[in-house]
Amino acid sequence: MRIVEQEKIYVGAVGVVITLATEKDLTSATVTEIHVKKPDGTAVEWLATVENNESLVYTTVEDDLDIPGNYVLHAYAEWLDLSKSLGNSVVLKVYAKYT
Repeated sequence: MRIVEQEKIYVGAVGVVITLATEKDLTSATVTEIHVKKPDGTAVEWLATVENNESLVYTTVEDDLDIPGNYVLHAYAEWLDLSKSLGNSVVLKVYAKYT
């Protein structure tokens, strides 16, 4: 998996495009999300779109990146009740403002 990001991402950043390449065919997936563990341990899910049949894409909105530290991201997809898949961990470092 890979993540496409700006050079440095700061707390409160909006519009950061996160792309996770899964190397799986997601064309028939019924659920596509990015599962996130924030630096404080809070777990959230971001609804992702499919790009190029194998990548999940999400653009951050207000309050997504609200804490400095390491965000652990996993691509997640479901195909009805037949299969569920959690991708490898990817770490996104978010910096405090003015650092």
